[in-house]
Formats: sequence, structure tokens, C-alpha cells
Amino acid sequence: MRVVSSTGRGPGRCSVNCVSPPDHPPSPARDYRPWLILLVVTATTLLRGVGEFRFDASNYWDAATWLVRGESARQNYFDLRGIFTAMTYAPAALLSRVLGAGVAGLAVLLQNSVLIGWCAGFLVPALVRPWRLLGTRGRWVGAGLAWLVLGGFAPYPLMDLYSAIAVTGALVLLPRVSGRSLVAAGALLAYAINLRPAYLPVVILLALVTLGARRRRSLWAAAGGLVVTLPQVAFNYLLHRSLSPLPVAAKDLVALQTGLAAFTVRYDTVPGNATAPQQFFCSPEMASSLGTLPTTTGELLGAFVRTLPQSALFALEKVSAGLHWPFSIPYLSPHPGADALFAVAVTAITVFGVFFLVGTPIARRAAADRTLWEAWALVVASVVGTVLTLVGAANEARFALPLVLLAACGVAGLADAGPGCLTRHRVATAAVFLATLAVVGLGYSGLAHPSPPGFTDTALCTHA
Repeated sequence: MRVVSSTGRGPGRCSVNCVSPPDHPPSPARDYRPWLILLVVTATTLLRGVGEFRFDASNYWDAATWLVRGESARQNYFDLRGIFTAMTYAPAALLSRVLGAGVAGLAVLLQNSVLIGWCAGFLVPALVRPWRLLGTRGRWVGAGLAWLVLGGFAPYPLMDLYSAIAVTGALVLLPRVSGRSLVAAGALLAYAINLRPAYLPVVILLALVTLGARRRRSLWAAAGGLVVTLPQVAFNYLLHRSLSPLPVAAKDLVALQTGLAAFTVRYDTVPGNATAPQQFFCSPEMASSLGTLPTTTGELLGAFVRTLPQSALFALEKVSAGLHWPFSIPYLSPHPGADALFAVAVTAITVFGVFFLVGTPIARRAAADRTLWEAWALVVASVVGTVLTLVGAANEARFALPLVLLAACGVAGLADAGPGCLTRHRVATAAVFLATLAVVGLGYSGLAHPSPPGFTDTALCTHA
């Protein structure tokens, strides 16, 4: 179908309607834009420079080097971390082994930069495609936003970049009709869970949407997930006689995270802290109202119900603080002024991007087809799942990465639609603008009570 814009800009572009039916795209052989974006974003990401591997990043890099050297892993490493955490940076570790340990930082930066470039050039327009076929403007806006929200992770061998892109890739593949796409989507979601068990709420909700939309064909996605999960199950059985699909110590981490989630708003790693790198931000009201700390999700939910209505405000502060990114993401190294601007930018990207992806199909019911509505349901599931993760864990700002990346794709679609998309819905646009201000304010409120550096508890948080 060809759509002519009200401004006469040609086929496939509509400056008034936020959603446009897909046009016939140029063949991949003739469309140079994704490859140009990949090259530009990869090159500009490389300019960020290398980073120092510390804390979790150091552990992940060590695991990758053990793998390529055929060495035994350090005792108990895999009790807490999935086996794919060692495989993810194997290409960079192999390059480092060939060229020397001195190029480790460059090898990681190069691997991550190529992934970010691919995401900007290919994944962003693919995700927005059910809403509209992105033109050149939308593609470059999406590429710039992908570079903005992902680039800070490039110098470090962390798992957040790969797990978030894996979830985003699954969102692209799940609405497609082929069995191979569903198998790949299931595999990506299982891979994301292995890297980041905190994404479990997202994966469960995506599985439920796929089951409802595809019914028996959803077994293809389940098969892909099973294939990727089996190595972890086999590993656990050989070492611990356990059939768990997650690392065997994951339940202990969940118990710790659940307890902290009941009274801490956010956690950051601060490399420059002289005493300890751990920095918690507290809710004194929640800390003072708790008795025994919860150790399971059910107990956490019960604690939230018993402390209403203050727990509702606490939950909103946790989500808002999760979007209040420092300029030095994934770590916290204070940059006055730049931190405030970056936090507002990331919050605005998230609110406006979610508004486009969730709101415009509802506003344009007549233009929506089944593929769009299935993609819409998956986006809603991903948003809700990420919110549950932020509320139900001792969350770090980087836990919000899947939501921020998804929203960046939405802003690309919004930019491609043109100003008519906003002026046509003035009331909704004003409401979204006010919501952005509210989320920024809640983020500041949630971060107003830092605990002393180091580990925290309810006693420390009560007086923070």
C-alpha cells in the first residue's frame, strides 16, 4: 500500500498520522542507509575510548578469557552467573589473546561498538516497522538516540547491552509468521534471561502474549528457548545435580534483591568512592515501616500492600529514579549539570517514546492491522515487565535499559511522523509533557536520601 502525506512529501511518509501502513521498502541491495548508519555509529562509539574493567565487568572479562584459553573457571563463578556470560565476550577475548592482553579494552570496545552500530542501523527501523516505515529522518534520529542511550556501555564487558538488545530483537521477531523467526525469538529471550535473570517478568509477559496470539505456533518460540536453556540445565546437573534453568545460587540473589527492594529506591556503583563503591538511595518511610524483610516476590507484594499508600509513591519513585540516568551510565561518577541534562533527556525519550508506541495505534484504530496490534501488545508487555523489574529489585539505573532502548525506537517513529503527529493530538501531547515533568520530579525525590557508602540496611536508611 502506498500512502501519500498531506504535505505532498511522497509515498510512505505521513506527517499528520502517527501510524502509516507499511510501504514497499527498497531492496536490501539498494538501500545503503542501514549500512551507512552502522559505519557512522560504530565509528563514533569507538571515539568514546576504552574503559577500566572493574567489579562485575572484571569478572565477566575473566570468564571470557578462561573460556578462550581452555582454563577452569574460578570456583563458584557459575553458581551465580549464567554460562552465556562467559561466551558473550569470547570474540573480544580471542582477539585479545591473539594480539596481547594490552588490547583487551580496545577489543571489548570494538565488539560493543559494532553491536551498537548494528542495532542503530537495522534493529531500530525493524522494531518501528509495524507502526511506520522509517524514512531517512527517522532512521538517523533513531540511530542518534541508540548511540546516546547505548554508547555509555560500550567500553565495558557488561551484560546489560546484550540482554537489552536480545529482548529488543525478540520484539522484532515475535510478530513475524515464520517458525524460524519464532524459534530465534525464543532463543534470544532465553539468552537474555541467562545473562540477566532480572528480566524474568519481561520474558514471562512476552510469552503470555505470544501464547495468546499464536497459540500452537508459540511452541516454536518455546522450542527456541528450550534449546538455549538446556546447556545451563546440563551444566547445573553435572556440577550440582540440579535441573534448574538458572544458576544454582540465583535464589539467594533473589532473596537479597527482594529484601533491598522493599526500602531502597536505587543502587549505583561509584568507582570514585574512597570508602566503598556501593551507593544506595533510600526511602526512610518504607525502611521505618518494615518489620521482617521479604525474601520472596510474594512477601514483597504483601509488604507493599500492607504499607499502602506510601508504597505506591515508593514504587513510582523507583521507576522514575531508574530513568534518572547519570551521564556516566553504567556507573555513577558525578558530573554536575551534565547529569541533570542527561537524566531529563533519558526520561523525556522514555515517556515520549512509550507514548508513540502505545498510544498511536489506539488513536488510529482504523489504520491498525493484526501485525500492529500484536506488536503493540508485545511492547505493552515489555514496558510492564520492565516496570515490575524496577519495582521488584534493588534496581540499578541500567536495569531500565530495555525500556529506554524501546522508547528510543518510539521517538524515531515520532520524529519520522513529523510535527503533525503532536499537533493533531494537542491534549495528549500536553499530558505527555506534564508526565515527563512528573517523572523527572519523582526521580529527584527518590534520590534525595542517599545511604552512607557501602552496604545498607533498614536502620541506616531510616536516618538517611
